[in-house]
Amino acid sequence: MFVPILFLVLFLFAFAVFYVRNRDSIIACNVAPPNEIEYGAVTRVAEEALTLASCLVTQGTADNEVAICAANEVPLGVVDATAALGDFCTVRLLAGKPVGKRMIASEEIAADEPVYVAAAGKVQNEPAAAGTYYRIGRARTAATADGDEIIVETHAPVKVVVLAAFSGTAGTDIAAVGAALTEPAELKVLQA
Repeated sequence: MFVPILFLVLFLFAFAVFYVRNRDSIIACNVAPPNEIEYGAVTRVAEEALTLASCLVTQGTADNEVAICAANEVPLGVVDATAALGDFCTVRLLAGKPVGKRMIASEEIAADEPVYVAAAGKVQNEPAAAGTYYRIGRARTAATADGDEIIVETHAPVKVVVLAAFSGTAGTDIAAVGAALTEPAELKVLQA
């Protein structure tokens, strides 16, 4: 009778010691593929050197790659840190949780102002030149100059077509608006 109880006590003691010593260790690890979405982020491969942390990136040439976003490209998200060519990087999706994300301003941006994609993976306030842009959120903090880090509350990219000021000729102006609206987009016309 004494021997089975002794074995049971020793087993429980050994289990308790093992559990206490290894409770902070990883017992099992599931490695997700590089494109698996987790918590509003994806892991992708840098198609080019990402030399600016918190810059906007767009879909690369391959499904699992990203590249620095140009002003007229649809952004995918924001990278957390710099990455060399071919390195894995974490991309925080714009359409993920509506929380603030760090980004780099290309110019002065006031707080609570709409934010658009700019060149080199940066963000800008409302565009002043004709072209196609993507509005991605609203600035929660202000930027005073190019290179300042700001917090942007993001949403899914919205295509915005900015047209030059109307010429005053009805046929020309209507044709310009019609061409701009071939795809669903928001339309803005610059003042003359």
